[in-house]
Amino acid sequence: DLSRVDCVTFCEQVLSLAISRNYDEAFRNLQRIRYRDGIISFAARNHFVMADWLPHNQWLLKDITGDAGGTLCQVMTKTIDRRSFAAARGCADLGGWPAPQRMSISYIPTPHLPKTVQQLKGSELLVLITRREGIFASHLGFIIPAGEGSMLFRHASSIDKKVVDEPIEHLYRRIAQDRQIAGFALIAVRQESDQSPPPAAP
Repeated sequence: DLSRVDCVTFCEQVLSLAISRNYDEAFRNLQRIRYRDGIISFAARNHFVMADWLPHNQWLLKDITGDAGGTLCQVMTKTIDRRSFAAARGCADLGGWPAPQRMSISYIPTPHLPKTVQQLKGSELLVLITRREGIFASHLGFIIPAGEGSMLFRHASSIDKKVVDEPIEHLYRRIAQDRQIAGFALIAVRQESDQSPPPAAP
């Protein structure tokens, strides 16, 4: 359904269309991006951006936060509880869901957003990292060059209820006032020669 998206489904659809030659191929690639091993089910969906979506899409995506941030990076550690997530959404059978996972990620603190983004080439995904317990990512979208050295954040806005191009300076001012946002992570799309999609599930 290309008529309505949230921040994650927007990024998934753009990525699948960008690496595909026709609709059927785009649909298959979308399922590989959205679901673990391309198996369409609630249990196999990559619900958590940093804990599921990024690790299961290493054939297409690469975490470049450390490369871009260097010594500016900080580490955040949280517990990802997929069983509680599923239970809260009405799943009665939790036997197949993994035990809570303690994991750490690197992120770049918010004050360094404008300078860091200016060093990017564009097409990277920017992930806002939250201080809320239980999740790392609160929002994501694409970094888009806008000419004359300016950059835009293209994302499905929950405020505007549509896909918007937001100047990076505006994004920075907005999240700098949000005490829940600790910073951001950066994800690059691998070069075409590096992309090796896993075989589709039978």
